[in-house]
Amino acid sequence: EILLIMGKREAEGAIQGTKGNKKAKQSDELDSKTIVSGVLDALEDHQDAVSKLREGIDEIADAETKEARMIANKYRQKKTLLLKKQGAFIEKVPNFWAAVLAANAATEQFFSEKDWSVMSHCSGMSLKASGIDGDTVFTMEFKPSNPFFKNAEINITISENDTPLACSNIDFKDGRGIADLNTEDQDSFFNIFIGGPLEDDEERQNAVMMLMSQLEQTLEDPFMSLEMGGERTSRNYKTHIGTVIQLN
Repeated sequence: EILLIMGKREAEGAIQGTKGNKKAKQSDELDSKTIVSGVLDALEDHQDAVSKLREGIDEIADAETKEARMIANKYRQKKTLLLKKQGAFIEKVPNFWAAVLAANAATEQFFSEKDWSVMSHCSGMSLKASGIDGDTVFTMEFKPSNPFFKNAEINITISENDTPLACSNIDFKDGRGIADLNTEDQDSFFNIFIGGPLEDDEERQNAVMMLMSQLEQTLEDPFMSLEMGGERTSRNYKTHIGTVIQLN
């Protein structure tokens, strides 16, 4: 009987302890909410002053971003001549740009399996400041042997704040179309160049922004991508390179 009484007391003590923990937890939650609420209430007394300070900080951030873009464009223009001379050597190497894009995991993902049939005819790629309002133009050049479309080159124009502005429309050869390049698993990279004005198509704008975020460094130093590709054992990479070489 004594043991039963002791067991009952221990059980009651455990229950009381649990209730105490719940109350403590509720108290902690209540305290945190009270703290947040109190800070927000206190800020209301200084809302005008804080708002003016935030406006000043935002203005400085905008000026910083604008100046950084101006500096980037300035040095991009300085690189243009050297990159052009580099391009003259690259043009002598068959399949160069297709190999660069296939070797880089970050750029490879944008292309369907069938796109490599087009990329094997790519003779040049560049990213240049247009000199108009700080815009930048990405260009891909193609050999006349390209069996899919007539364009000697296709372009994408990017504003100084990295917003896609416009792109070329692909002029497919007779009997050819974008369906020839799409696959069941992936749409063609060249879908970017199909449709109405780029500024009216948010999905294509997002695709361009993702592409450009990966391409700029690749275009400035394509040899790094090739070195990285040499170390990769990706089955897709080997397949892509094999397709490019076979087509030429």
